[in-house]
Amino acid sequence: MSIHRTAVLLALVVGLIVAGCGGGGGGEGGASTDELKSYQPDGKTVRKVDETTFGTPKADGKYVIGVSFPHFKDPYWVAEAYGVDQEAKKLGVTVRINAATGYGDTSTQLQQVDTFLTQNVDGIILGAVDSKGMAPAADRAWRQGIPVVYANALADSKKSMGVYTDDALAGVKQADFIASKDPNAKVIAMCGPPGVVWPKKRCEAFVAELKKKAPNAQVLAMKYHDMDRAKIADVAGNTLQAFPQTTWVYNSTDLQAKGVIDALRAKGSKPGQVKITNLTIGEELYNYMKQGWITYALSERAVTQGRLAVDQMVDVLNGKKMAANWAVNLPGYEGTTAGVQQFQADDEAARNWAPGSYRP
Repeated sequence: MSIHRTAVLLALVVGLIVAGCGGGGGGEGGASTDELKSYQPDGKTVRKVDETTFGTPKADGKYVIGVSFPHFKDPYWVAEAYGVDQEAKKLGVTVRINAATGYGDTSTQLQQVDTFLTQNVDGIILGAVDSKGMAPAADRAWRQGIPVVYANALADSKKSMGVYTDDALAGVKQADFIASKDPNAKVIAMCGPPGVVWPKKRCEAFVAELKKKAPNAQVLAMKYHDMDRAKIADVAGNTLQAFPQTTWVYNSTDLQAKGVIDALRAKGSKPGQVKITNLTIGEELYNYMKQGWITYALSERAVTQGRLAVDQMVDVLNGKKMAANWAVNLPGYEGTTAGVQQFQADDEAARNWAPGSYRP
């Protein structure tokens, strides 16, 4: 064989190898690293109702996706992880799931992201512990051609895309419900962790909407706090003591609602004496609804959000131009027999919590 012919064949082989390589962690197929570095979503927000809205993507490569969530101290993020895990198995991609120790634990999450980048994963699904603190890490990943898809807790990165809860809508829907039931409501607002975007948006939207729909209602206090059930109960107990005229407690999540119920029980209150609204219906919260502690709750669909984050990531890695942000639907359920029955009829349990045996 001539030297010229050998060189031509060698060049063809190298070309085929390069053409078959995707970006990131060794997965073959999909978009190239350069394509992912310059990837731009279309900027739209899609209200995602269920797992079938966009169909099930087919992975073009053997993708490896790193996952870092804020914590696994409450069932919400466990349910998100379950959704990620189940969808990854369904689509045939590999996920490596980790968590920090809580909101504000930026150092641990930064270390996890750095490890993923060192491992050269194909993409990262991130629930940011700090909106500003995690933004540079997300920007760095994108510069390396490793896309970042946020799962609910977004960061202020230059390129932002993900699956999330419509935070303003969560506040508005709870305010509308309270205004319709009690125009003279006296409310304590349990807002959530400081330094994170989502609790601020939810609480501020709630206060603004309640003022608009029920001018005679009063927000007695807005409390920001650590996302720890015992600490939430302590803050709620002290605030209820300071404002004994309270008739409603608004909560940004079901973890807060559970802490509030602990505080109410400690002071001898009965279900319904102080009315409670919240976002997220985990299994324990659902049981509280049946007992009469919860007046109104929105289904946040944590499992669905985890599944959709994987769907979006796979489509991005395949090179498909996607809507930047998908917002899940937030159906509301009253804590009545009819409301509980409707929750069951809508099969919301499968969208909201992981099986008891599941561990991330």
